Amino acid sequence: MRCFLLRSLVFLGLWLVISGVSTSDLALGLAVAVIAAFASARLLPCTGVRLNPRACVEMALGLPFQIAVAGIEIARRALHPKLPLSPGFIEYTSHLPEGVSRNAFTALVSMQPGSVPIAGHKGGDILIHCLDDTRPVGAAVEADEAKLSRAFGLDRTRG
Repeated sequence: MRCFLLRSLVFLGLWLVISGVSTSDLALGLAVAVIAAFASARLLPCTGVRLNPRACVEMALGLPFQIAVAGIEIARRALHPKLPLSPGFIEYTSHLPEGVSRNAFTALVSMQPGSVPIAGHKGGDILIHCLDDTRPVGAAVEADEAKLSRAFGLDRTRG
């Protein structure tokens, strides 16, 4: 119930930001917020995840930099023919629970320069394609998992 109320408040807040604060539209905004909260609860049920606001902000602020670095690295490798490519695969075992947390993690891994998660298995193993498997991709992926675990308030050893 708490999750549903929180979602309703978030959707109502979005309604007020988009449409402006108007008492004549408030009833409609409240109805839309409740319907949106119901739909979101059906599509993405509430879990025991407790977001860490500070860690979420740190991740959000660092993500544009990570995306820029990845883009520059890929462009540099594409435009400089003498840079070595050593494509390959690494297998990484995630300690995050299946579902939203692991899906967010694989999306985050795709932001690593030249890395694309291509397969996941129930045990937590994720197969990652790398443009250069001589780089410390595993360490970067592990660092991303630690950041995401902190943002989601999860213990990485639970799995």
